[in-house]
Amino acid sequence: MEDNILTQEMKRHAVIVALHAEHSDLEISTFLKVARSFVYKVRQELQSSGGNVKSTGKRKKHEQRSDCVKTPKFIEQVQDTVDLDPSKSMRAVARDLNVSEGLIRKIVHEDLRYKSYVMRRGQFMSAQTQDQRLIRAKRLLNKLKHPDCPDDHVTPHLWPPSSPDLNPLDYYVWGVLERDTNKYPHNTVASLRTSIAKAMPEMNKDHLIRACKRFRSRIEAVIAANGGFIE
Repeated sequence: MEDNILTQEMKRHAVIVALHAEHSDLEISTFLKVARSFVYKVRQELQSSGGNVKSTGKRKKHEQRSDCVKTPKFIEQVQDTVDLDPSKSMRAVARDLNVSEGLIRKIVHEDLRYKSYVMRRGQFMSAQTQDQRLIRAKRLLNKLKHPDCPDDHVTPHLWPPSSPDLNPLDYYVWGVLERDTNKYPHNTVASLRTSIAKAMPEMNKDHLIRACKRFRSRIEAVIAANGGFIE
C-alpha cells in the first residue's frame, strides 16, 4: 500500500512539473502514462491553490466520517437518549448528537431493534380546556415550589385537564413498554401479557427517575405555551 501511495505521489509531482513547463494534458498523459482525467484533476487543484505546489502535491489522507463510526459506546449513548425521551424524533436525536439522521435510524432499527411510533392525530383542545389547563398548571407549579405545604398530594381538581403530556406514564412509561414488548411479534394475548409482565420490572430505573424529574419542566413548558399542548 505504501509503495502505491508513493508512486501516486511521484506521478502527481511529475504532472505538476510538466504543467509548469506548459505541456498539454495529452502530452503529459502520454509521456507519464497516466489518465488524462488525473492530469486534468491536478491542473484544477493547481489553479485553485494559486500555484501552491506544496498544497497541490500533498495527497489528502482519508478521514473516516465520525457519523460512520458505530462504537458500542455511541450505540449506548443513542439508547440513553431515546430512552430518556421516547417521543423525541430521530431527526432531533441526530441533531442533538451531531450525526446524520440515517445513522440514527440504522442504530435504532438494526442495533437497538426499536420501532418507530406511528403518527396519530392529536386530540382537540377547546379554548376553555386550554384556559383551565393553564390555570391548574400554574397552581401545580406553585405547589411544587412549596413542598412544605400540608396537602402534599395532587388532587383531581388540581390536575390540568387533557394533559397526557404531563403524566410520566403517558410521556415515558407506556412508550418504553410498547417499544420493548413489540420487538418481537406476539401470536397470542398470553404471549403479550407475559412480555409486558417481564418488561415492567426490567425497565431502567435511572431513566425512569430522569423522566419523572422532567415533570416540573413540562409544567413550565405548558405555562409558556399558554396552556397549549407541548408535543
